[in-house]
Amino acid sequence: MLENFADSVSYNIKCEYFKAVLAKDATWFDAHNPNEMAGKISQESDMIQKGIGEKIGEVGHTVIVLIIGYILAFTIGWEFTLILLGAIPFLMIAAVIMAKSAQMGT
Repeated sequence: MLENFADSVSYNIKCEYFKAVLAKDATWFDAHNPNEMAGKISQESDMIQKGIGEKIGEVGHTVIVLIIGYILAFTIGWEFTLILLGAIPFLMIAAVIMAKSAQMGT
């Protein structure tokens, strides 16, 4: 379902870009190479398509698995589940720190 949505978003971006290029004056083409820009918009729309189709799907899958895991764990052993739920804020803080340090490294 997300793949189809990503395809339609990518197609709409390409169509809007083509309409915008056709609306430009002839002097605009002297300063800009439309062939290079067409390749660039194609690459960027493909990145958007992959981001919507794959990455958002993975995040949704991970969240659903996490929720189902906690529900099952709560039915089997509720004490340990409460301890794990109490550790989530500390894990989130550690993840933010690691993400910032990785971003600073690149």
